[in-house]
Amino acid sequence: MDSFFSEYVAHELQFLGETSLLPQARITSTETYRFVWLRSFDPPISVRLEVLSDESGILTEKIGSGEAGFVATQHGTVQSSKLALTREQVEWFRAVVTKEHFWTTPPYAFHDQQGTDGSSWIIEALVAGTYHIAQRWSPADSTGSGKETVKQLGMAMAFDLARLPIPKDKIY
Repeated sequence: MDSFFSEYVAHELQFLGETSLLPQARITSTETYRFVWLRSFDPPISVRLEVLSDESGILTEKIGSGEAGFVATQHGTVQSSKLALTREQVEWFRAVVTKEHFWTTPPYAFHDQQGTDGSSWIIEALVAGTYHIAQRWSPADSTGSGKETVKQLGMAMAFDLARLPIPKDKIY
């Protein structure tokens, strides 16, 4: 990831009250998945799934204020809520991760971004000390290397699990 994009994502995570997953890699019992959705003209969103020792989960969703593409517009409160997930829901999501071949999806696609208006979809996973990330530009609107994987996992987290009330015209 280039330094500009890394700093941008780090700022958005900090704004949402999220931290890097990498330091948790030393804890091999940790299983965490996160979808970060940075849309140019809409608030930044984070959906994080933490798998508990009984195989159930806690889903934390956070929605910022302002527009992710215009950091100066972000101030105010971050909406945050938590939802308990059943073992069956966690197992369903794990099956989606496997079906979409997330662990073999390249982290980035060169020349992926076309234009400046759109969104970054970032999927992260930390399982048994192994960390993987896959980021794509506006996968809801286009195709390309790994875009379908990132789209399916982001949609599963945001809509199937978190049930975010995002209108269809705001999915980009």
